[in-house]
Amino acid sequence: MILVSIPTSYRRPHMITYEKRNELWVRHDRQKSKMSIAEVRTAITATQELAMRVEALVERRKQIVSAERPLSD
Repeated sequence: MILVSIPTSYRRPHMITYEKRNELWVRHDRQKSKMSIAEVRTAITATQELAMRVEALVERRKQIVSAERPLSD
């Protein structure tokens, strides 16, 4: 038996590669199962949307900070 610990991450899905097998797994409460194509698609789309939202937030924060910063002489 192999125990794999994956830290909390917003970058999903996570893939296991072992002995020429590539598998994507998902946990539902205490159960785990191989991901369906729909679950893989949903995970990738959600990750991309989260990344875009974070980038937009960072850009808005930069604009606010630069607008509040006094100009130097």
